[in-house]
Amino acid sequence: MELNTNAGVSFSRSMALHWAIHQGQVESVEYLLGLGATLRQNEKKETPLHLAAYRGKTAVIAMLLARGVDINAVNSSGWSPLDIAGKQGDLDVIKLLLEKGASVSVDMTYNSNPAIMAKLIEYGVDINAANSSGWSPLDIASKQGDLDVIKLLLENGASIWADTIYNSNPAVMTTLIEHGVDINAADPSGKRPLDIALQRRDLDRVKIVLQKGASIDAADTYGRTPIEIAAREYDLACVDLLVEKGAVFTKGLSEYLPICNVARDGYFGLLKYLIDDGADVNLRTGGKTSLHYVAKHYGNRHVFIPGLVSLLIKKGADIEAKDNHGQTPLAIACCYENNAVASLLIEKGADFEVKDNEGKTPLAYACFSSKDAVARLLIEKGADIEAKDEDGRTPLAHACISQNDAVAILLIKKGADIKVKDSKGKTPLAYACFSRKDAVARLLIEKGADIEAKDNDGRTPLANACLSRYDAVARLLIEKGADIEVRDKDNRTPLAHAFRSQNQRVISLLINTGANIQAVDKRDDSLWRWLRNIKDVR
Repeated sequence: MELNTNAGVSFSRSMALHWAIHQGQVESVEYLLGLGATLRQNEKKETPLHLAAYRGKTAVIAMLLARGVDINAVNSSGWSPLDIAGKQGDLDVIKLLLEKGASVSVDMTYNSNPAIMAKLIEYGVDINAANSSGWSPLDIASKQGDLDVIKLLLENGASIWADTIYNSNPAVMTTLIEHGVDINAADPSGKRPLDIALQRRDLDRVKIVLQKGASIDAADTYGRTPIEIAAREYDLACVDLLVEKGAVFTKGLSEYLPICNVARDGYFGLLKYLIDDGADVNLRTGGKTSLHYVAKHYGNRHVFIPGLVSLLIKKGADIEAKDNHGQTPLAIACCYENNAVASLLIEKGADFEVKDNEGKTPLAYACFSSKDAVARLLIEKGADIEAKDEDGRTPLAHACISQNDAVAILLIKKGADIKVKDSKGKTPLAYACFSRKDAVARLLIEKGADIEAKDNDGRTPLANACLSRYDAVARLLIEKGADIEVRDKDNRTPLAHAFRSQNQRVISLLINTGANIQAVDKRDDSLWRWLRNIKDVR
């Protein structure tokens, strides 16, 4: 019969003494002992004393001890009667067993019950004894946040190690400090809590330890300061935090911190120290230099970036360096709408006509952006507004593809070619129609754009407008006299394209304008069924 699997105690019915102890029948136990009942162990190696310790029967325990039962016998789980009493939290049984000379196991040296821990200390338990995992009672109490036990252990001389402080939560750390623990003291291995936190790249714990007064300048037994430890671990976040807290950035740290990685990860305060430390400003990571990475970040979020760019250039950064895509820092600044950096690079002589691997100039990328400041700057500086990329697209084509009407309108007013076709045969008007840019399309038409220009697939601007599911541009083209029956190379009319995009308004507009419904592919039954459900169709 199993008594308690958690306590590791069990008995069989054939063992009368065990059964009587389990039932708490003190008189029966005394009677059986008087008859000479055996004190043998059961199949789990439990003696009657194990059962008595579990049941908390001090009278029975006294009888058993008087008859010579082994007070330190362990069961198959390795637990002694004292261990079981400790797990049960029975202070009376613990006191009795200790008084009778019970040995305290390493596992028993820690107990979350302050009263029990106090009793163990009273009987001389080694409060610095480590368990099989190397944890002392104070380590365990600190990790579990048992403040009362922590105070008790400290008051009785428990040794404190750096690991103990490191593994503590803020409340425990405060308690340790209040009891005189020096957060900057090194343990016998020479480690301090801050050193451990840095070596484990634990930013949250570093913040806590610093908040509690850890020194940012004290060197370890190897002469390394906290910032050097963080640098050797290549923990940019911790290095940056230490610099922010006033740590001295010593010479030679750039050996451990590749400058381009620091720039890539956005630690710009740290980057300045590396530049001043003589780091190679043209070192690359992922094909990019520090200048590429800095140019990528928004100037309005990092107001000091232009100054950082100036410093990089002053230290010899190559403003024409190309990354793996052939992009220069200026091209990247244009991609990411970084007007301040783009302006500075141009001022420093950056080539704004250079093309990347796709044939795109910085202006082409500026035309992709949602803002027009960088594009305006480049145009004012004389950038070629007709430069074509490898797909034959001009800056105007890119502006018509993007969502920036202002740049497209600016290019048109600056005289950009509005009839030029790219490698797909598409004109700026075709892209404006597909991108739902009615204001741009209207201006292009006013400036003389060909509303019947066909691309390589035979599609006109109206066909592109029908594919866009936006009726304003289609309505504009129809008003300007666009051919509504023209067919592309797939023999589709604008109405057929409107059907395929399920653009109800454009379908209604075309049919009401007189488009031939029979031009729609009759094999597409679903489209015809859908057509019959359109309320506005006549």
